[in-house]
Amino acid sequence: MAQMKKCGACGAPNPATASACYNCRSSLTAVLPQPIGVGSGWRKQLSDLWQWIRQRMAANKQARAAHQAYLVSYNRDTHMGTCPQCGSRNLQQLRVGAGGGSHDAQYVACCLGCCLLWPLILLAPFLGQGSKVETHRRCRACGYQWRL
Repeated sequence: MAQMKKCGACGAPNPATASACYNCRSSLTAVLPQPIGVGSGWRKQLSDLWQWIRQRMAANKQARAAHQAYLVSYNRDTHMGTCPQCGSRNLQQLRVGAGGGSHDAQYVACCLGCCLLWPLILLAPFLGQGSKVETHRRCRACGYQWRL
């Protein structure tokens, strides 16, 4: 019996000398596609991937070093850090500016307005306007003060 080729498309048997399937006319000598990753392009893709990984590792190393430097300068007891001038950790936090009671005035005006004098509700947002409170830190060792 003669040797037979099986068609890859329909599975029908064909003579070994046939170049096309007798059943579905698909080519029996067609070149099969190569699997992904075979050829010369995969080496470049792999080197690009390794280059990207090395860049990310270097960026992460720099970020860790910056974070470690921050942790060294941060005082865990007072949560304030260090003085930029003398490096002392003996710091005081200050609230600078007038109008500390502006929120109280707005609260009282809103309560009175809701209960008795409803037109005051319209004035409540304007009470305490112009007062700005800033947070500063002062070094108790050298006296240097800076705004946060």
